[in-house]
Amino acid sequence: MRIWTDCSGGVITTELTLVTSMIVAGITAGLANLGTAVQSELNDLASAVQTVNQSFAYTGVTSPDAQTAGSGFVDYRDSEVSGSPVCLIVAD
Repeated sequence: MRIWTDCSGGVITTELTLVTSMIVAGITAGLANLGTAVQSELNDLASAVQTVNQSFAYTGVTSPDAQTAGSGFVDYRDSEVSGSPVCLIVAD
């Protein structure tokens, strides 16, 4: 009969269950937000790498004894949607 009337352990167990549930819910929401933030930063990094332009051009040099021709390279976008060049370089 004494076990049925003793309530001292029941309150602590209920509090621990409630606090543990809140902690687990908070950790789950925090990890979901962390995953979203990491994905956003990786998308920003991919966009930055994609916009790097490696185009170059130089003109020819002429001297009394020699002559060189100019050259150039146009770096096209990596996107399948846009086939237009990032910039247009015309070299001699």
